[in-house]
Amino acid sequence: MARRYPWLSSKVSDFVCEPHSAICCDMTAKTLNLIDNESTLARKTIAELSCKKPEVLM
Repeated sequence: MARRYPWLSSKVSDFVCEPHSAICCDMTAKTLNLIDNESTLARKTIAELSCKKPEVLM
């Protein structure tokens, strides 16, 4: 499941790390929170992998 949120807040200073002030949702499921400060390395790794040719990754 992917969650995307528009950022309409004067409090948002960074659109990548912790941009939200609150999230409301009736559905709950395990999610990968790539905007958490602890996910910096994961974001960097994903960006690096996305530049590689698919045959290198397989």
